[in-house]
Amino acid sequence: GGSFIDVGIHFVDMMVNLGGFPERVHAIQLPKVFEGLDGEDGVLMTARLPNGAVGETMCTRAPPSPSATESVTVTGSEGRLIFTPDGSVMVFETTKDTTQVSWPVAHRGIRAMLSEFHNAVLEDRQPLMSGLEGTRDLAVVITAYESAHTGETVAVSSPYPAFPAFLAR
Repeated sequence: GGSFIDVGIHFVDMMVNLGGFPERVHAIQLPKVFEGLDGEDGVLMTARLPNGAVGETMCTRAPPSPSATESVTVTGSEGRLIFTPDGSVMVFETTKDTTQVSWPVAHRGIRAMLSEFHNAVLEDRQPLMSGLEGTRDLAVVITAYESAHTGETVAVSSPYPAFPAFLAR
């Protein structure tokens, strides 16, 4: 793996938490830009989510422009939700109005994740995101790699994946 298992898994986690565990995925590997790096430079994945919803995520080391930024948009029949994972503002848009919600910068990103893990160890409790939840996201990523490898849409059969042979290169 490359960028998708390294960074894209966090976007998969957001997709699963916002839309549910995918039934099947279709993915393509993006053209290689950085020849000297191991793994792929990018993956585009489309997922069939529960209740007929569709999720899409693209993760790439080679954004189309220097100003390209990570963003999440959830669109529904009544409006949409927009945010950047490392930002401190979430926007809710409907046909009638727009609302912004803000939170302190300290409650987002890698610092918040490490702080949560640290506190869970000190307090002898399970962290907010368990290892089993992480394997759920990993199952989606590995299935996306399988789809990119075969060119087929692949069912996400288990949230607890076995390591596929085609990744062991």
